[in-house]
Amino acid sequence: MDREEARTRPLFEEVTPAIYREDAWSGPHGFLFDAMTLLNGREMSQQFLDAADHLVEGIRRLDHEDYRIGFPILFLCRHAIELVLKSVLPGAPKHHRLDALFADLYCQYRDARGYDVPEWITTRIAELAQFDPTSTAFRYPEVGEAGWKSAGLHVGVYHLRRAIHELHTVIPTIAEASRTQRPTI
Repeated sequence: MDREEARTRPLFEEVTPAIYREDAWSGPHGFLFDAMTLLNGREMSQQFLDAADHLVEGIRRLDHEDYRIGFPILFLCRHAIELVLKSVLPGAPKHHRLDALFADLYCQYRDARGYDVPEWITTRIAELAQFDPTSTAFRYPEVGEAGWKSAGLHVGVYHLRRAIHELHTVIPTIAEASRTQRPTI
């Protein structure tokens, strides 16, 4: 593609036979964006988590310096958790507050099961919500209302990935458990 085509060709183009390919690995590389290919919240959440994993693997392979892609990894992980929470809450609100989204799920679970969500889950969600309360701290170059105004904090990328995967797996399990009432004796 020459410079002029890069400047004038639309980013979102009509589907034509020119985009057809034999398999997922052959070209032209791209993806469809239409009513048939729109994802549900859980699938979209998985794509954000997969993208974060890809970046973390790039660090492991020494393709990227960790400090150069830290904020995109943090954003992708946080957004994956936000989307998975929204995917399990009926009529999920349109805001970005992890604490409020999780509070809704927490209450549903406690009401249905008669006991609280395990503390490690509550603590982990609170930690994410503290450092990025409204989904802006990892996207914009200002501290704002985020809870990381200290002299410095370290995020271990492999620990982050493991913790986010655990949350991403357990949140739907909590939601499913909150849909079934605790047996009465």
